[in-house]
Amino acid sequence: MGNRPIQVEDGEYTRIHNAILEALAKARLSGSEFRCVFYLLRKTYGWNKKEDRISLSQWAEGTDTKRNHVMSILNGLIAKKIIYKLDGYIPTYGFNKYTEEWQDIGVDSKIGKRFSKVLPEKVTVESVTLQGNSTVTLQGNKGVTKQGNNKRQLKTIKDNVVPHQKVFTALVTVCRVDPKLKAGHIGKTAKSLLEAGYTPDDVDRFGYWWAKNDFRGRRGEPPTLGQVIEKIMQAKMETSPAPKAPEAVTIVLPDGTIQEATA
Repeated sequence: MGNRPIQVEDGEYTRIHNAILEALAKARLSGSEFRCVFYLLRKTYGWNKKEDRISLSQWAEGTDTKRNHVMSILNGLIAKKIIYKLDGYIPTYGFNKYTEEWQDIGVDSKIGKRFSKVLPEKVTVESVTLQGNSTVTLQGNKGVTKQGNNKRQLKTIKDNVVPHQKVFTALVTVCRVDPKLKAGHIGKTAKSLLEAGYTPDDVDRFGYWWAKNDFRGRRGEPPTLGQVIEKIMQAKMETSPAPKAPEAVTIVLPDGTIQEATA
């Protein structure tokens, strides 16, 4: 635009409903996600359109973001249902104005009715301070209120958080998923596995089993979180060590007779 003054009277502006601006103001999105959202609004609403065909090169240039990073950001926004994509030689993108359909945006309001998520690996148990009768938030919406001995409470916190954190991390490694984009899904899967009695070691063993026994794993494809839930029991049964054979024990009887037995 050069040195031309920026005035609405010039006619160069984008009409965005106030409800959308208010929803975006409360959404916990990364800087890269916000850049892509506003670029899409400029390409659509800025031209009085609902959708527009936008190539990856255009996304990269318009948001000043590396091309290989743009795809990951867009997939995340699509998963959150903030934007949508129609496949084609050059895909068509649109903005979802129905803010009540947005997911995993960390909004605690009538618009989104969702609470911000805290990744398990970012929880530091030792940093929790229990004073007075205050309630501290460790993960999601779960509060811990001081009652009785602090050490007993901290032990309870560790017992609940640390296993979930380890299973969460194991799932990220085995499934090769981005914890920033799939935190909610990974957390739910970790909780389901823990409730079913599985451990972080079981998840790690599943990864080795998948790479060796499943045709997709042999091709180098990681399992999905759903496939972990579906097949982890089979993997555990097939990778569990065989029971040890009973050891032979030599017993000498009082009369000098030697007898073999098993322990």
